[in-house]
Amino acid sequence: MVDESSLRLFIGMAAGVGKTCAMLEEAHRALADGRRVVAAVIETHGREYTEIRTHGIPRLSSAILTVEGHHVEEMDLGAALTCGADIILVDELAHRNAPGSRHNKRWQDVQELLSAGYEVWSTVNIQHFESVAESVETATGIRIHERVPDAMLDSATAVQLVDLSPESLRKRLLDGHVYGRERGRRAAQEFFTLDTLRLLRELSLRMVANRVDADVASVRQSGIRRGKPRILVAVRPGDMAQRLILEARTLAAERHGVWTAIVVRPVTGWTDEEEEVLLSLAHTVHELSGTFRTVDAPSVVDGLVETAHRMAATDIVIGRSAAAVPHLLSQLVQADLYAAIVVVRTDTRTGSKRIPAIRMEARVNYMEWLISLALLALVSVALFLVEGTIGYRAVGAGLLIFSLTISWYVSRSVALTIACTSAMIWNVLFIPPRFTVSIETVEDGLLFLAFFVGSSIASLKTTWIRARERQLTRRERRSEALYHYASLTSSSTSIADLVFLTVTFAAELVEASVAVVQPDDASGVVLPEGNQWRPDSNELELAAWVLQSGKVAGRGTNTMSTQQASCYPSRHTDETRAAILVKREGNRPIAEEDADFISRMAVTLAAALYRLELQSAQKESELTRRVAQSSTNLLNAISHELRTPLARIVGSTSTVRSMTLTAEDQKTLLEDIERAARDLNLVVSDLLDLSRLREGTITVRPTQQSLQAVLKEASSRLTIPGAIALVVDVQAVEDDISFSVDAELVIRVLGNVLSNALRHARRVVTVVAVLLNDMVTITISDDGPGFPPAMVGKQIEAFHRDRDSNGVGLGLLLAASFVEAHMGSLTIRNAVTGGAVVELRIPQTTDHRPQTTR
Repeated sequence: MVDESSLRLFIGMAAGVGKTCAMLEEAHRALADGRRVVAAVIETHGREYTEIRTHGIPRLSSAILTVEGHHVEEMDLGAALTCGADIILVDELAHRNAPGSRHNKRWQDVQELLSAGYEVWSTVNIQHFESVAESVETATGIRIHERVPDAMLDSATAVQLVDLSPESLRKRLLDGHVYGRERGRRAAQEFFTLDTLRLLRELSLRMVANRVDADVASVRQSGIRRGKPRILVAVRPGDMAQRLILEARTLAAERHGVWTAIVVRPVTGWTDEEEEVLLSLAHTVHELSGTFRTVDAPSVVDGLVETAHRMAATDIVIGRSAAAVPHLLSQLVQADLYAAIVVVRTDTRTGSKRIPAIRMEARVNYMEWLISLALLALVSVALFLVEGTIGYRAVGAGLLIFSLTISWYVSRSVALTIACTSAMIWNVLFIPPRFTVSIETVEDGLLFLAFFVGSSIASLKTTWIRARERQLTRRERRSEALYHYASLTSSSTSIADLVFLTVTFAAELVEASVAVVQPDDASGVVLPEGNQWRPDSNELELAAWVLQSGKVAGRGTNTMSTQQASCYPSRHTDETRAAILVKREGNRPIAEEDADFISRMAVTLAAALYRLELQSAQKESELTRRVAQSSTNLLNAISHELRTPLARIVGSTSTVRSMTLTAEDQKTLLEDIERAARDLNLVVSDLLDLSRLREGTITVRPTQQSLQAVLKEASSRLTIPGAIALVVDVQAVEDDISFSVDAELVIRVLGNVLSNALRHARRVVTVVAVLLNDMVTITISDDGPGFPPAMVGKQIEAFHRDRDSNGVGLGLLLAASFVEAHMGSLTIRNAVTGGAVVELRIPQTTDHRPQTTR
């Protein structure tokens, strides 16, 4: 596999010119040069001379698919992605894959191979390119079903034209070298006429020449660069949309510019069928390297003008039917646009299937019709009963008020029907002569005309205003939701929170089942916490492909289009960090505006995930720094703590050996050696206990103990300086306080805290013990300098230097850990009058089951 992907296309004017043979001959030359060439798919069509040229070229096995009970062979994309070759041969780029394949089209398979870094060689006929297919259909009347986006030609690093004269190709057809004699004769009569072949040859030569001109222009380009032409095309989900898109794409390609397709959304919305067509148009535009936008505007002209000003369009492409709308061209010309207006002829002779144009209503609501007509009948009956009192002209005013009122609550077609029906009811039932359609006076006729026209126009305008209000409300709601979502994700502290926010916001606004998936090295995809919907295996497979490719797939696209779900990649810094699966119930398609909303959420989600990754990396870096600092402090502290007693032992021992001492002096030195050894043993014991604490191997075994006995034992193990008094006060209601503890651990806790207090006290250390609310509280205070302000109120950490910077700080750490193991707490503070205060709180009764410290 090469380090950088590349595409080489062998282009011909039609089948039979020798594209596959030319590609195979080049493949043999590459093999002779030592390159690894693999044929993923070669379509020989039973031609012996083509089959001979495949000899010596390694071929991958085909994938067997079952379609309607028949076995169909297709290219095995998975095998091609893992073959590790330098060059992969993929014949017939425009081929449509069988149902069940990963992609609908073979050119999409090639795109995935290119994304994986392979060099791909492929063949294609000129009429299969999107920008050429329409011209061929118009000229020949034959529908071109298999199409390739022009972006494939643009992305090709090498293009080789395989040419043959039209006369020579027809002779090959008639001789049976392409399809066989009988089929070749039919093809020569139907499609492969001399005129058609000459047209195809001209188109192929022109397209390759344009490609060469573009390459030469890019090489020669120097000095001041001019701005690129910007082409704007207005489309709608109708039968001319594809033609207009291709015209804009061709115009942009010829002038080396950029192009954008816009759809002006009607206030009445679109049907589900039109939504799906619109989504397909969006994908077509993206495949042709264009930009697709949906614009909310009062009219097509307003949307065109606003977008043209914003993108500084140089050309505006519209269809002939659009130009036939009164005043459209004049309005565009008067809009102060510095752009050429290109009117495209949109009538065709291809017999292609027409897509339904935009209808007035998205769907028929029969209940709405029934209720509206029933209300009209009730109002008419009520007015009929009071007509003798108020007069027929007042009845007309009442019917007018009713029709205007109801138009605010019903659809456009219902409102228009109610307005017209109300006018007819007034004429037939109330205007003299009654029960006829004729009108006696000119005045009544003018009133009826004003009623009919005014109510119709007012009803249409009212429904338009209401629909426009709903449209703007929907846009505002989505914008607010996206802003709120972005603000919440910016403060989220976990992936589960981000996932929950994403699925909640998306499910509510899109009205669909939503799930967020993330890549996993082991299983490919993983559903993080926070998801509420669990996709099935097929949907997870769809998500896995999206995570790998970073492209949209699923329903409404050309990749895995048979899936009911759609999947959108969440990318940031060129890395796909998650994917959003969306599935609507009832087999409903995802609307284009919903797809755009999900795509924007995906971008926000990716940025939030990237922020969490950075925060996690920062925390790990800080932890690493603190561990390194802790290790340094440990080495310094241990060296200090061990050096002091060792120096005392060595010094006293040397004195005993080198000097003649009295018995009293020897006794004093030996006692000093003994005290130093005990201090040394205490430091080593603390270090061992700290190690066992971290491993969780110290077990608490509580038994019933006397508090006074525990305090007495802890005091007896201390060396109390003569100048310091130790005062112990046990405030008991009865003779003694009994509590359930591990005696040895509590004695060590008291010993560590008391030793620390005695070391810093000036004259006195006080111990006060009291039982309050089934909690034994032991307060140890001294009259020393107290704790440093930076240490008070913070968690006690290992190796923190104590008050005089002469200790490791293990004593307080071990004491706090042992007390917590008894479900208690240890706090430190400074007394108001000066000195340090350590307070231990231990429950009087604890669980007698063994507990292990952590």
